[in-house]
Amino acid sequence: MAQGYTIRLASVGNPDFRQFAPISDLVNSGGSTVAECVRVAMDYRDAWELGSGNWTNPRIVRADGSVVGYVSYNGRLWAEDTDLSPEDATDLDPAIAA
Repeated sequence: MAQGYTIRLASVGNPDFRQFAPISDLVNSGGSTVAECVRVAMDYRDAWELGSGNWTNPRIVRADGSVVGYVSYNGRLWAEDTDLSPEDATDLDPAIAA
């Protein structure tokens, strides 16, 4: 599978729960679509049982190194400084993009 996008997943400790170090392993992943990367991020969040205080808003990066945007805790994709290109947003499920 060609990976046109990459995403780096990590966590931070939540000081509200006296966590001062990451509670999950660092994972570099990717996918051929933006939606695939969002799903990978949500699977990572669920597998490690991360709360919103542990979430780092991982960025999705194109193969050319430019940033598409970041994924918030609820799975929404947010644009960085520019709008999503039509190619990036074409395959997003409405439930993911909402």
